[in-house]
Amino acid sequence: MNHDEAIGGMLAERYLLGELTGRAREEFEDHLFTCLECARDVKAGVAMMESARLELVVQPAAVEAARVDSRPAPWRSWFSPVWLAPSFAACLAVVVYQSAVQVPGLRREIAEANAPEVLSSVMLTGGTARGGAEVTAVARQGGSFLLSVDIPPVGEYEEYRCTLTAPSGKTVWQGAVSKEQAKDAITVRVPAASTEAGTNRLVIEGIRHENGLPTKPEMIATRTFELVIIK
Repeated sequence: MNHDEAIGGMLAERYLLGELTGRAREEFEDHLFTCLECARDVKAGVAMMESARLELVVQPAAVEAARVDSRPAPWRSWFSPVWLAPSFAACLAVVVYQSAVQVPGLRREIAEANAPEVLSSVMLTGGTARGGAEVTAVARQGGSFLLSVDIPPVGEYEEYRCTLTAPSGKTVWQGAVSKEQAKDAITVRVPAASTEAGTNRLVIEGIRHENGLPTKPEMIATRTFELVIIK
C-alpha cells in the first residue's frame, strides 16, 4: 500500500470508523508505521481525547463504566476506545511517541550536528601534551572536543590501534590507523557525553603483519589528558 492509495480510499477516516476489516485493516496498520502523514491524520482523528496514551490503556472496569455513563460527551461514542483494535492501540502509541518525541529529537540532533561549533582541541605527543605539559580539554555538556595525536615513529608496523578510555575505565573509542595516516597527526572528534570528566587515557598499539595476517598488538605509548565538562 502506498500513500496515494491511502488518501484516495480515505483509509484513515474509514479506519477510525471501524470500516476497515481483515487484510485491508492489516495493510493500513502496516502503512501507518512508515507514513508520517497518514499517522498524523490518524492522530488528528483522536485529538479530542484528553490523552491518547491514557485512553488507549484504560482498564476494563473503566471501559464498562464508560458504557453506562448517562452523560457521555458527544465525541466519546465515536472515538471510544472500546471498539479500537488492540493492534491500533499499539500502533497509535508508537505514532504518538514518534510525533512527540522521536522525530523532533532527531531533527534537533541533525540541526546541532550541522551547526558550526567552537571546539576545544587537545594535541597529544610525547608523554602527555605537546610541549610536555599536562593538557586540559574543556567541552560543553552535549558538545564535543577534538583529540589530535602524533603516532610515535617507532618499529615497523603495518597499522596502529588507538583506544580511548574514560576515568572509570570504560572504552570510549577504539579505532585503527593505517601506516599512511600515522605519518601525520590524526584527529578524532569525541562527544563529551561519551566519556567523563577527569583523567582520560589514550593507548597506542602497533600491529605487524605476518603471512598476510595481523599479529597481536604491541604497546607503543600511553597519553593522558584532563577533561573538564561545563554546562
